[in-house]
Amino acid sequence: MSRRIGVAALAAMIGGAGLPGADMPAMAQPYTSSYSKLDLGQGCQWRDGEGNAVAADDVADGGCAICPGTGANVIRICEGDLRQSAAYGPEGLLGDGWHSFAQFNWIGATVEWRLDGSEPVAAIHRQFVENLNDSGEPDAANRGQVLVISTVARPGRGPSCPVGHVDARANANANELARQVADSVAPAFVCGVDRPRFHGMRGPYSGTPGGVDE
Repeated sequence: MSRRIGVAALAAMIGGAGLPGADMPAMAQPYTSSYSKLDLGQGCQWRDGEGNAVAADDVADGGCAICPGTGANVIRICEGDLRQSAAYGPEGLLGDGWHSFAQFNWIGATVEWRLDGSEPVAAIHRQFVENLNDSGEPDAANRGQVLVISTVARPGRGPSCPVGHVDARANANANELARQVADSVAPAFVCGVDRPRFHGMRGPYSGTPGGVDE
């Protein structure tokens, strides 16, 4: 499955100002956000399961797209068996982990980067989870929406991996909650050692992401 994704990009930066005074310590600046759009049909470099460059239209099921992110950081979307996985950071540092759901799923149109100054420390995307109805078919009423918060790969800090999940259908403040997880959990999270978990309420449509502490 190859989802052709496109949405207008948005940018929002929040500034902070310290009070004057020679003896006053510098005030910590809050984390801020910037946004990237994903269009898997345009602007991304596709590779098949063997790592060979291919055209987007030639990807049947299985392969990865390297897409523009922010600065030197790319977004890698991999597909296989009607499921998708995302990773963030410099291309050579992303690792080879597969981070997805047991259910069929696809990744939404916008990535939110959480920035410490100009340095991205986490990325947030929305994953749509195709839960089945009583007839064994996926439908819109049973479709889950989960915000996935991931680390951004960095030298000496390991690859990109999920640090937490927020059920967007079960939490009215899902976006804000995801930002709080990104700001407080991602900077010290160690992929392969620490385990992601759900934050906030978790409803029946949240699916089954791999590697999550229940």
